[in-house]
Amino acid sequence: MALKLRDRTRGSLRNIDNAWKAEPKHRAEQKKLIQDERERSEFRLLQQAGLVTTSLTPPMTLRGNSILILSF
Repeated sequence: MALKLRDRTRGSLRNIDNAWKAEPKHRAEQKKLIQDERERSEFRLLQQAGLVTTSLTPPMTLRGNSILILSF
């Protein structure tokens, strides 16, 4: 009987430990999702205002302190 209780306690502690270790990863993922949604929302607002068009805007890549504009 005591052995079963000890095994359940160990399992419970393992679950708590795994959840505690996974929490920072989950927070970082949620933060990234929120940031991505915010960027999409800002881009949509710029499109609606007519400041950005998707067909004429070439993709941009950040390199160091400068922006490299890729044209096709």
